[in-house]
Parts: sequence; structure tokens; C-alpha cells
Amino acid sequence: MSEPFELVLEPIVVRRGRGSILELPELALASGELTAIIGPSGSGKTTLLHVLARILEPDEGRVLWRDAHGDHRLRRRQSVLVPQAFGLVAALTVAENIALALKLRGERASDRSPLVRDALASVGLDGLANRLVGELSGGQQQRVAVARALAVDSPILIADEPTSELDPDNRALVLDLLLERARSGPLVVLASHDPLVAERAHRTLELAEGRLVDDRWTPESQRNGSPEQP
Repeated sequence: MSEPFELVLEPIVVRRGRGSILELPELALASGELTAIIGPSGSGKTTLLHVLARILEPDEGRVLWRDAHGDHRLRRRQSVLVPQAFGLVAALTVAENIALALKLRGERASDRSPLVRDALASVGLDGLANRLVGELSGGQQQRVAVARALAVDSPILIADEPTSELDPDNRALVLDLLLERARSGPLVVLASHDPLVAERAHRTLELAEGRLVDDRWTPESQRNGSPEQP
């Protein structure tokens, strides 16, 4: 397990035009936990994910990495994002999409094939490695996007609606994998409309109109099949 850390959001504000689309108090998200972000469409979930991933810089406040040595500015390469639209290259095969992400993260060529193979096997797609992404169903593409994030193995995994296209069995499979990843040390943050995600997350942040309206923890006894708290 990697060294524990926290992702600290100073009070942040994201503006659009004359108004703000996200205003949050200081929050600290801990590694080793899965945090769910819920709320209706337009509540600010995706905006918050983009702030956490350093894709979007807030107009006020910062996102910091806090370990035993103090606060440090979060680097973009410390996180991996599963976007709602999957972010796959349709002209590449399933395996090539994952290998490309590993290459961009500096993984040696000799190490990529086993990582690709293991990631695809974990989501039940090892038989589709040589298929073009454009030939896959939406649910299969979503699982490829999750497999890619798992293969990259960053300390922060951020996913926007990672179960939205999945049937019940694959939804449970993907959520199990993400909970397992959190248990191994990384911080996992998911934005979702899926009630199962909130039920099994360690912590749930609820947004409405760009504001935090609830911050709650789910007791271990209520998280069916979820890992023990660190």
C-alpha cells in the first residue's frame, strides 16, 4: 500500500460569466477511500472532477497534496481521469488505447503488454484486445476506459459516471474493481447518478447548484461487499 495522503481543496470558486458555477468550503479527501459525488445534472459534479484532476483551475482557491511532509501543489500527472465520453481513440484497437496511455505515462514498452492484458481481463474484455474501439458497444467502451485507468495505476483515480452504460452484472464488477483499487491505497473519486455507487462509497458528497449540501459517511456494515476502512 502506498503512503497515505490527502487531497485538500482550499475553499474554491469557479466562475462562469458573472456568476459562480461551483463554490465549496475546504475539503480533505483521503487516500484509501472511495468518495462519491452525487447530485442532479448541472449541480457541478463534472466541474469538481475537472478541478480535482487539474484540468480546470479554480478562480479562487487551490487543490493541494498533503502527506506527512506537508502541503504540495497537486501535479496533473498524479491523477487519471475516466471521462463521461470515455476519451478513447476510435481508430485504435482496445489494446492500443490502453498501451497508448501507458506510453504517455512513461511505462517501458516491455512492460505494457502484461499490464494491458491484466487490465482487460479484470473487466472481462480480454477476448476483445484486437477489436477496434469503434466496433464496441457503449458498455464495452466504458469498461475499456475503466481498464485503461486501472492499468495506468495513478495515486488518484477520478471517474465521471463510470457505470452509466453498464448492465447490473458489469456495474457491480466495475464498482468492485474501483473499491479494490481504493483499498490498495489510491484515492478514488466517482461522480454518479447511480445509487449503488453512493451506497458502497466510503464517503458521499452531494452537490446542488454548485454548492455542497451534504457530506456523509457510509458505515462499513451498510456498504455491501465493500472493503474495510483503512
